[in-house]
Amino acid sequence: AGGIPMVEIKAAGGAPDVGGAAIPTLAGRILEAQSAEVDGVSGATFTSQAVLDAAAQAVAQASGQEVMAAPKAEGDNLFIPGTYSGTSKGFGGDVDVTVTVSEKSIDDIKIDGSHETENIGSFAVDMLDDRILEAQTPNVDALTGATVTSNAVFRALNDALVLAGADLSKFPTVTKEAGGEKTSEELETDIV
Repeated sequence: AGGIPMVEIKAAGGAPDVGGAAIPTLAGRILEAQSAEVDGVSGATFTSQAVLDAAAQAVAQASGQEVMAAPKAEGDNLFIPGTYSGTSKGFGGDVDVTVTVSEKSIDDIKIDGSHETENIGSFAVDMLDDRILEAQTPNVDALTGATVTSNAVFRALNDALVLAGADLSKFPTVTKEAGGEKTSEELETDIV
């Protein structure tokens, strides 16, 4: 009768207490929603996005959609220079992200979340572009209170960056903490 009967997520590496702990929660959310368009797990943005991207691709393949292989940047370049777009379902409708990249940097990002809730989702749209540009990674914290919109921005951005030839596993996670910003590598060291 169709649907998603089971979700099995296999992950290697990463912080077991952070990303590893998020995996069962994500599997449950995907099964309940019967979709990969679910919220990530707070504090495990990088793992959440990787899982949701892989789940979306698996669902697309299972439904008979042709899933194209994405191009890859050459050598030690992060991107194939150009402007790329991605779209994902937010709280109130589609969130569109357009990103301009050079070989080694994210140069510009425009987020259109005009259907998102004013003063909540729109706040996320206004704040995330600066955070992403400053951190030079799509793996920044979701804005508290605007998780659905934030995750839609991240999914759309990741789709655009994959089209730009990016290997998403090469980007660090940057999270805000009381003592300042920490990268995923520093967080894993703190956890051990």
